[in-house]
Amino acid sequence: MKKDNLTPKCVFEQFAKINTIPRPSKHEERMIAFLKEFGKSHGLETKVDDTGNVLICKPATPGYENRAKVVLQSHMDMVCEKLVDVDIDFNNDPIETYVDGEWLKAKGTTLGADDGIGVAMELAVLDSDDIEHGPLECLFTVDEETGLTGAFGLQAGFMSGDMLNEDDPNTDVVLSLISDLSSVAPVYFGYGNHEKHWEKIHGQDLRPLLEQAGASVVDNDYVDLEFKGTEIRIGGYMAYYPVPHMSTSDEAQQALEL
Repeated sequence: MKKDNLTPKCVFEQFAKINTIPRPSKHEERMIAFLKEFGKSHGLETKVDDTGNVLICKPATPGYENRAKVVLQSHMDMVCEKLVDVDIDFNNDPIETYVDGEWLKAKGTTLGADDGIGVAMELAVLDSDDIEHGPLECLFTVDEETGLTGAFGLQAGFMSGDMLNEDDPNTDVVLSLISDLSSVAPVYFGYGNHEKHWEKIHGQDLRPLLEQAGASVVDNDYVDLEFKGTEIRIGGYMAYYPVPHMSTSDEAQQALEL
């Protein structure tokens, strides 16, 4: 498979652009500039707060004007780790990617999919003219990886839509949403480190609640689906390997094969 064949194409095209932009935590200036220009070039209301968070607003598609306004959120920065034998300056160099079988990987560095793929999904929705939706606000926060300063720096009134908060101990809103969605389409929930962190903080097993609401929980596995001719893989991932910056490329590969 080639990178041009990755689907959804609109998402991976945006992800490729994002990976040309250096974006270490606390150094997201170029990413902020890119998002501002993106909003301007698409004729969308765009604003930046004092912390550096960017909000791009898109009106509802015709017929969906009365739907609730929803906020989609992702963070601009990425974890910057590399193998010791890889020469890269994360403040100035792009992330080099390649396809290995069915997987998109980076050459000896972190891929930046956390949360570049989230940013790419939002940009794909903002760029599209064939996705039906209510009014949207796409929020891009800074410095998630080293302190959540972007999230903590948000001021009241910066957004006006509804947003789910994963730190809220009350799961009623999320479970109600899953229940409503599962009545019209299959719902898959990718289990990962955020869910395990939530369970640790609140002392509650989240998985049975999700399943009772109608979700199929994907844990250390993936499900392949097809939607409107586009193949989509939904995965849950919890088995984290040791941080590779302690190893050479060969040593890291041996560790992954254990």
